[in-house]
Amino acid sequence: MQKLVYPEEVEVHYLLPAIRRQLALFLKERGLGHGEIAQLLKISEPSVSHYVKAKRATKVIFSGVEKDEINKSAERLVQNNRPLVEETAHLLHVLKESRFTCKVCTEVTDAPKECVACFQHGVIFHERATN
Repeated sequence: MQKLVYPEEVEVHYLLPAIRRQLALFLKERGLGHGEIAQLLKISEPSVSHYVKAKRATKVIFSGVEKDEINKSAERLVQNNRPLVEETAHLLHVLKESRFTCKVCTEVTDAPKECVACFQHGVIFHERATN
């Protein structure tokens, strides 16, 4: 049996948790406590702990431009320049534009490496065999 995988599913199941993890790590390095981080990210303190201790969202690793952009978003969150939803939407856009979303999609689905479906039609979907 084949399962249809939409880009939104890749975002929800892989990218959003990884973004939260990177935000939590940066905010922790900046000296914020778990309670403050939880408030900023609108998540529970145990979730913050799981992100910081690498018990959650470890399949996607950011580096370079993506990591820098997430860290800038964390700074804006601390300074209350933009709401969390806007920052998250911005980050998802950056990841799609840099094709990082495509990289993750091809790693977690059976999408071909040369796939450009989401750029042609604004939607991407791939069939993945389920076990």
